Amino acid sequence: MAEDPAVGPSSLRGCRLRPFVPDLPDWEALARLHNRAQPEEPTTAEQQVHVHRSTPADSWWVERVLECQNGHLIGYAALGQAFWSGRPDVFHLHMMVDPDWRNLGLGTLLYNRVWNTATLTQRFTKVTARTLESRSAALHFLCKRGYEVAMREPVSSLDLGAWDPTRGQAGLDKAAAQGIAIHNLQNLLPNMSDWQTRYWHMDAAIRQDIPSLHPDPGTSLEEFVRHPLGSPRFSPDLRWIAIEEATGSWIGVTGFWKPAPEAYRLETHVTGVHPTWRRHGVATALKTTAINAAVAMGFRQIETFNEEDNPMLQLNWALGFRSTTARVAMSLDVAGSH
Repeated sequence: MAEDPAVGPSSLRGCRLRPFVPDLPDWEALARLHNRAQPEEPTTAEQQVHVHRSTPADSWWVERVLECQNGHLIGYAALGQAFWSGRPDVFHLHMMVDPDWRNLGLGTLLYNRVWNTATLTQRFTKVTARTLESRSAALHFLCKRGYEVAMREPVSSLDLGAWDPTRGQAGLDKAAAQGIAIHNLQNLLPNMSDWQTRYWHMDAAIRQDIPSLHPDPGTSLEEFVRHPLGSPRFSPDLRWIAIEEATGSWIGVTGFWKPAPEAYRLETHVTGVHPTWRRHGVATALKTTAINAAVAMGFRQIETFNEEDNPMLQLNWALGFRSTTARVAMSLDVAGSH
């Protein structure tokens, strides 16, 4: 192995542990590995480029990959500052191993390498990680190292073939009676040059009390335009905005990430309503409009996730979503565990 030939199982002969290189070959290889290791959350090289370029330049990260002689990546680990937390002492761990190469010690090898590299120069007090409840081996790996469950977000799926539009009709009627109109974002763009600013202000108000491991540190307009609006998965025709007709105020949003070509499933982004307009049927109207559109576009399934105490989970169940697994956010108190 290139960085330390003496370390690692004998089955890795001919493979090398090396730094991740932010170029097209590595992004393509990382996307292939991701889609094999985490098929529930498909990605593309273009998306990987965007994620890397959206990371602030002053955010410290270490990335390592395990590469076979054929150039395929069989493992990846990254550890660095969770810049979205607003705290430089909070780090985040992201790891994956090719299914054909699991249970050979690769995860331990990758984890130890990025951990030891980080502790040489960095001081951090907490590390977070995320996995799915259905990935029992990943949960065991993290728990064995002292990580504890910090938040649970059930993943729910809606079978569009069984969708009953009447489930959301009361919300549509209630919102309309209060002068709330639901617009597709694409239709708003031609006559609204400040749509990015409006979206940013609305998003900031919505996110204040969305359950999270970290208090919302706020996002500048420049950062918001770069991500999520600049993401290759963002598409205005897959977003719907709730507008109070009397004032023109944007008060709610829902939508989907842009799916891969030939995909049958849509992934929900954020559904949220301004605090002053909650319990007025707006979220139901937004979600019902988006679901009806997804059916018309020929999609077969919608997937979303919500923190288990979030009222939005109950709304999704009322609309016919059914839980499948759960996203699990893990947290490690570094001082207490290492």
